[in-house]
Amino acid sequence: MPFPPYPQVPAPITWANGPILTSQLRNDVTNAVLFLSNRPLYAGQITTGNSINSGVEQPLGMNVELVDSWSGHQASTGYGISYYCQAAGWYLCQGTVPWAYSTATQEVFYNSFSGLTGGAAFGVRGEIQLVGSGHNPSPQICDLIQQTVTGPIGGGGDKITLNGIQNTGSPLALAATATELPYVTIRWVCATSGTASLPVPANASWPVPAAYITSAFLNANIRDTIRFLTYPPIYRAHYTAGSSTLPAQTFPAGTVVPLTTIDVDNYSGGATGTSAGYTAPVGGVYFCHGQFNLASSANQINVCAGLQVNGGTIAWGGSVFALANASGTGTVISRRLRLNAGDTVQFCASQGTPGALAYNATAANQTRFLAVWECS
Repeated sequence: MPFPPYPQVPAPITWANGPILTSQLRNDVTNAVLFLSNRPLYAGQITTGNSINSGVEQPLGMNVELVDSWSGHQASTGYGISYYCQAAGWYLCQGTVPWAYSTATQEVFYNSFSGLTGGAAFGVRGEIQLVGSGHNPSPQICDLIQQTVTGPIGGGGDKITLNGIQNTGSPLALAATATELPYVTIRWVCATSGTASLPVPANASWPVPAAYITSAFLNANIRDTIRFLTYPPIYRAHYTAGSSTLPAQTFPAGTVVPLTTIDVDNYSGGATGTSAGYTAPVGGVYFCHGQFNLASSANQINVCAGLQVNGGTIAWGGSVFALANASGTGTVISRRLRLNAGDTVQFCASQGTPGALAYNATAANQTRFLAVWECS
């Protein structure tokens, strides 16, 4: 990992014909390699099995740091509940909170991310999980979160906190076994601004004398390579509560989730409405995640989340069964997909009650879909 002072988020120069200065190569290439090979990454977990009060959206302090490449978290103090922004950018955040719950009564469990983005407070939840009948709950959350204000641990900069929520009516312990521990990962994936659209870097061979290096070669193979890797395709969209419903269907039939609002789409691959989805602007491996939450149901319900590529067979992920409820329920899917330029991924949902169900109208319980280019 890099040592302080840490490298800057790359911002390469545009080359012109003339002498190539060592200082310019060092500033652009060395800084970019150091940053991109050691981008901010944090992973933490809780091993104590401590109890969380019922009905409280409680911040979860990670007492074990698995990795913290830019020292944005401090587990041994009260600051250990949050990860503080050390480099501006979009962060891919994932968390899972398993609970030690084996009672037959169905109860509500979910997670959330909160903190500051751009100096303003934010909060967003993961899947609403209804669990009973002796099955330990383990709700998941994943999101793309922008961080722009850097600062020291415990300072006034942007930060991200994982929270856990349970509504059993009494304190409940977090799971703490060798295979079940609450954890969170926070990973820098993209700059806040950059140059688009660019091709995936081709890693062309350097000219062999007597041929010579031109500014065009440097711009294509140094400048644009750094620009692409610093600002790769990312996408996030969500459904704003309205009149759309998810029809009742017999699994494995599914319906495209009608996303209405695009939050970030730097390579302009997203679409909204009944044909909502993301068309890959360049080829590569994409991390894709979809989450939907539904409104309450007077009937028992089974829900499933899936991804569909180019209108083909839906690949299903999370599948949840719940009894009648007043809170709503949901589920998630996460996949890495190898896509060609022009391939379209759509987030699909299925539910099997006697009638259509509305999507959850609470803003924090939003239904969303995201995609992040990771490699060629």
